[in-house]
Amino acid sequence: MKKLVLLLFLLSTVHCFAQDAANTPTAGSFYYTNVTSNTSLSDARDKADIEDLTLGLDFLCTLKPRQFHWNKREWYDKKIWVQELTSYETFKGDNDGSKKEDNWSAGFIAQELDAAENNAGAEWLNLVYKNDPDKWEAAYGKLLPVIVKSIQELKEQNDELTSENIKLKEQVAQLGDLSKQIAEIKQLKLELTEQLRIVKANNDDTNTATVAYTGK
Repeated sequence: MKKLVLLLFLLSTVHCFAQDAANTPTAGSFYYTNVTSNTSLSDARDKADIEDLTLGLDFLCTLKPRQFHWNKREWYDKKIWVQELTSYETFKGDNDGSKKEDNWSAGFIAQELDAAENNAGAEWLNLVYKNDPDKWEAAYGKLLPVIVKSIQELKEQNDELTSENIKLKEQVAQLGDLSKQIAEIKQLKLELTEQLRIVKANNDDTNTATVAYTGK
């Protein structure tokens, strides 16, 4: 549970994707308010057909958090002066991995996010921006409702397990009481057996004394 809450915080603060006035996705553009928080339109009066989200823990578990080294293609581009155009032109270079970052980064792969939402029939989630077919962008912020739903499902499962655990503890306690009662019954049985032995021994002694007295 704590790990998911931490993930919720990280996804909502580190990776921020918003929409501009034209409703065009733009990575890193924010709406600033007087409380310096990132906001987006969420007024119920501007929404219709509101339903509970069906995507939750099962969908979240299909995602693949990755670690990687950034190795951006544009780092290998070359600007060459073209005399005929009297300007520099950019030409694609050979991405041989020589300029990749040394430090690890963490995140998702846009193509894998796209496949996950397609497999779930949830293309409407729009986790991937494809306006530039040569550079897909991941909309991390749109995972926030799914993460919240997942936490709620985990909470429900935890509550069920807690309830079952309480019942099991009560049953164990009852078994402990039953074991104690069985032990007490066994002890009573031993005591009764001993009393019967004593009574039988006394009867045998009485019969022996009677025979001796009567001479029979």
